[in-house]
Parts: sequence; structure tokens; C-alpha cells
Amino acid sequence: MAFSSGNVFEKATFFQSPISTLLESLQNIGQGNIDHADIAQAYNLFVERLKLVAHGLGDKQDTWPALTPVKHHITEIAQCLRRDILLAFNDSLSNTPSYDPYIPASLTPPVRPPNADDVHLAEQTSTLSHHALQLLTVILRLPVLNSMLTDEDFNALWVDLFDIVTVPVLPCLNGNRVKAIAITAICNSILPHSFMESKQNHIVEVLRIYLSQTNEDAFGHSQFMQNTVLKGIHNLLAQCPTLFRRPFTEFLPKVFDCLLSAVPTVRRHAAYALCGFAWATLKHPEYLEVKEISRITSTFISSQISSNSAAAYPWPRGILATLLYDSAKVKAGKAVCDRAWACSVMAALIVMSDGMVFMSSRIVLFAKALLILLRASTWRPPQHVWRCLVWALARMRARIGDMDGEKPITLERWDRAFNFVFEENRGSVGNLRALLCTLIGPIGSPANHPGSSEEDKTVAFIIRVLQQMLTSESPDTQQEAIGVFTRLFISRKNSGTEEASDLSQMLPLPFMDGSFLDDSDLSDDALDFRPDLVKLRVQTLSDIEIIRYCPMLQELWINAIRHTVMMHQSPKREDDLMHIWQTLLLTQTQLTQGNGHLTATPQLRAQIVSNIAKILRTVCPSTNGDHNNVAHQVAQLETIQNVWLVARLVVSSTLELEDIALNTFQKVSLHEFAFDHGAVKAAWDNLRAQLAACEGGSQA
Repeated sequence: MAFSSGNVFEKATFFQSPISTLLESLQNIGQGNIDHADIAQAYNLFVERLKLVAHGLGDKQDTWPALTPVKHHITEIAQCLRRDILLAFNDSLSNTPSYDPYIPASLTPPVRPPNADDVHLAEQTSTLSHHALQLLTVILRLPVLNSMLTDEDFNALWVDLFDIVTVPVLPCLNGNRVKAIAITAICNSILPHSFMESKQNHIVEVLRIYLSQTNEDAFGHSQFMQNTVLKGIHNLLAQCPTLFRRPFTEFLPKVFDCLLSAVPTVRRHAAYALCGFAWATLKHPEYLEVKEISRITSTFISSQISSNSAAAYPWPRGILATLLYDSAKVKAGKAVCDRAWACSVMAALIVMSDGMVFMSSRIVLFAKALLILLRASTWRPPQHVWRCLVWALARMRARIGDMDGEKPITLERWDRAFNFVFEENRGSVGNLRALLCTLIGPIGSPANHPGSSEEDKTVAFIIRVLQQMLTSESPDTQQEAIGVFTRLFISRKNSGTEEASDLSQMLPLPFMDGSFLDDSDLSDDALDFRPDLVKLRVQTLSDIEIIRYCPMLQELWINAIRHTVMMHQSPKREDDLMHIWQTLLLTQTQLTQGNGHLTATPQLRAQIVSNIAKILRTVCPSTNGDHNNVAHQVAQLETIQNVWLVARLVVSSTLELEDIALNTFQKVSLHEFAFDHGAVKAAWDNLRAQLAACEGGSQA
């Protein structure tokens, strides 16, 4: 009967055929009704059908009708597995008689060479053990199945696996192949944390043995098993990072050796292992092992970057640097998977350094090497790797005051690192969002308001990021920037719904979980970073900060206003942007008190008129038809009117208001407007009336 993956879960007979054969084998094996080939075929069918439905088997879906016979006969299935797995210890070809010192050698029967039947039996038993191990591998990989096993069967099967992988030589035919499958079963397992914890020492010891193994047989099984262990490191760290990160840290030097291997498949699997360490660092950055991983990683990167790399050389010298360059550069016929390897390795090493990537000039050379990928290709994944440097910035900021060896992690070092990452970002909006989350979230010392000291340039950095977001071609990104900007001034009442920034969310997770190595054609959406900035917790600026950064804030404000006008919108007097305008004016007029009322210096008056001139220079984004142009001009005139009305509220001196009004009128009069359209004429008449009304004082 033919099955498809869409209907098998409802078929109670889906696994019945292989299970029936296995049950029969417990009674009739060797009696003519069933033989080794039948059992091997049953195992193979069982495995193939499990693979067909594996993607749909969730942890709690053992109620599917198809799984009912599996659950009912799991004990018998375990019996068959134990029986056939242990065939790996059978030496069907050995005919050497047992040694007896009391029997003369002349009476000892001669050794009979194996005949065709012996070889056939040896092949069958080895194949049967092979297929049984393959089924056990799938069962251990699927929690819904391995949770059906009794504790006794579970432990017995694990002991059998451990015996196979730890015995120096298996006597069966193709013993190394059987060992390779057993290693795969252990490394690919997805098992309960409690069981993993009880077998931790076993697992670590097995991985240590095979990671260091170098003796190849004719079929290359040693390299296969080493690759399996490297990928197993990733799997186990992804499942139980707190359990395996400490013992696996001692494997890092060997993993780095594999990363530099001359064999591409070894390098690829080493990349999987690094992704596992990066994932563990990302998910649990607070543990002490992270510092040790950071130290080992930083030392490794430094050793791979020559200290005397010539400035003219396009890439830092060193084995790792050369491998990354050769893999990443774009050329005819170059496989994308090579570039995926380069991106994944770079991302993992940056995360594993845990913010220390900026503490060494050699390692900064490694980071700068990434720029070559950004400049040399339109391929976007390197931009997402750059976001890992933003994550490293955030981690470095959290450790300001700590020591990196003999070097203190200072605010000055962090400032230099920020400038490097920001200036070389190459316009990636996702990276700008990540930088913003790094700056405005409660990272570092939450008790201290960012930018509250002369040395802390956080507010200046926030303004720079928002300015660059406003220059984006995406209207959504521009609106995000304006939304964050307004919240720097205006506290929101519903602060309970706001969220702290989560550092782990800013990283491109496909680089961390190894999936990018498997599928380098992932869409930008899978790699991009789109936090809900509306829900992000933003601390409002203090009066001191507003005064200190007033010129930068003024520039950001006028750019936000111009963006709004370009969208054919005019902020009302009660809108957030007009509230910010009033705050910025009050900040400057308060500094020039002295005549019993608020006054505006000539510089401030000139600045008000200059801002109005910038609004006039705002270009209509669309030239398709008069309608858009009319809407744009109306938005310009209405915005200028509201900017004037706010200034009129703040400045008390009639003479100063008249000066501002006169200069504003002159600027606007020099601009060409489509007065033949009624909406434009009405907006102009309203503005002119408000400017003329300044003679009546400061009342709006």
C-alpha cells in the first residue's frame, strides 16, 4: 500500500508490517520461517517510514493511530534491537581453536579457513547489526519514540551503544562502519535532560576519543566519525548548553585544528561545532565558562592574524584569514556554500569572543576583513554577520570596568569600537536597529541614566543612529526613527507594556544554529532583525542631556519634520514633534534669561528662521501629477505655521517676534507656490495672517 506523509498518522497499519516481522523473529528466527535478511528488511522499512513522518512527530504526539502499535510493542522492539546490535561482537570468521596448555600442539586440530557459508553468515550478522543501529539512531533522535522506552530498556540499549564505541576493535565484518553508526546514534540523540545528565561522562569520553582519532581505514571511517563528533558537539550544546559547555570547552583547540584542515568536509563540520559554542554563549552568556571560551577564541583569532600584515594587502595574513578569503570571495563557479561557511565561521567566532573582539588590534583586523565581503559583493548575508559585531558591542558595554587579561575594558575603548561598527555599517537597516537596541535598552548599568556623565556619549550615539535611519529609503524605518526620537522626550503612560531589549534577538540565528550551513539561500527575512521598537523601553532624556546635545537634537528634529512633510503631512501644534520643538526652544531661551522674561538670542532667532528655510527646501518625493505637488506645498505651509506658533508661545519679546516673523515672511515669499490652487492659497493666507499677528504680543 502506498502512503504519503499527509495521511499516514491516521493509519494504524503504517508500521504494522515491520513490527510484525520483528515480533515473529523473537519466536522463529533460525527455524526456517524467518531469516536475517527478513529482519534486516524489516528494520530498513521501519527506518524509511519513520523518516517519512519524522518532520510531523512532535514531542507529545504519541496518540497518533500510526504510533499505537509502536507504543504497544516497544518492549519487544527493544528486545530485537538489543539482540541484533550485540551481533557486532560476534566473530563468525574466527575458527582458531581455544588454547589448552595440557593438549600437545600435535593434537590440536588445524585451523579451518572460513568457507563461503561462513563469510555469508558474517556478512548477514554485520548487516543486521548495522540496520538495528540505524533504527535505534532514529528512535534516539525522536523524543516521541524514545520516551516510550522503559528506563530499563533505555539504559540497556545505551550500554550496548557505549560498549560498541569504546571497544578497541569490533570482531564483526565492517566493524568500523558499525562503530560509525553507533557514534552517529549518540551524537544525534535528542534525549531528556535528566538522562543526558546521568550519561554526561560517557558522552564526553566518547566524543573525546573520536575527536582525536586520526588513524584512517580504507573507507575513511575515522574522518567520518570525527565529522560526526563535530556535528554532535553542536547538537548537544544546542540541547543542553549548561550541561556540556564546560566539558566541551577543552575540545576547542582540537575544533580549531579541524577548522584549519586541508579537507573541506572537516572544515565544514568544525563550523557546525563552532555554531554550537556560539549558541551556548548566546543562550547563557552569564556563566563563567563563557569567559574561558572567549579567552581561547580570542587567542586563536590573534594567532591566525599576522601582526605585520601589510596595509596594502587586501586581507590579513594567516591560515584562517586565507581560508576565509578564499571561501568568501566571489568568482565564477564559486559555490555559495563556501561563502556560507565563511559567514558562519565569522559569526560564530565573533559571538564566542563575547565582546572581546575589539580588545586586540589583531582581532580588529579580523573584523575589518569582513568589510571586504561587504564591499566586494551584493550578496547580503555578510551584512547580517556584521550585526554580530553589534552584539559584541553590547556584550563589551556590559563588561565595562572588567579586565580582559591585563587590559581594562573602558568606556573610551567602547566608544572607539562603536564608531568603527557604526561608520562601517554600510547602510544595513537591521544593523542600525540592533545598534539602537544596544544603546537605548537597559544594557550595562540600568541604574545609571545613559549619557548622564561627560564621558558617556550614549545620547550622541543614539542621535547618530536615528539620523542614519531617517536617511533610509524605507518609510517604515523613517517612522521607526521618529517614534524612538519622540520617546526620548515624552514618557509614555503605558510603560508596563514596554519590553527590555533582548540581546539574543538581534543575532541572525541561522548563523548560530547551523541552518545557514545547510541552506545558504535563506531569505533576508530569515536573517533580518525587525524588533518592535514601539515596545522597547526608552528612557527619556534629562534636562542636562537636552542642554548638552541641543544642537544635535535640533538637527535630528528638523530632519524628522522634513520627513513628515515629504509624506504630505503637517504636524499639529499638539503633536509630539511640536512638543519637542517647544522643549528645545525653552531649553535655549532659559539659558538667556536676564530681562525678566524669556528672550531669544540673535543666534536662536536665526536658527528658527533657518529651520523654516529647511522646511521650504524639502523636495516633493513624487512628481507624478499636480495633486502630490499641491499636497506637498500645503504640508510645507501648514508646518511652517505651526513651527511659528510654537516659537511665538516661547519667545516673549515683541521685538524679537517681529524680527523672526519678518525674516520668515521674506523666506517664504521667495519660494514659488501654486497659488492658483485653492488649498495652497488658503494655507498661505493662514500663515501670512499668523505672521502679521505678532504685533499683538505672544498670545496665539
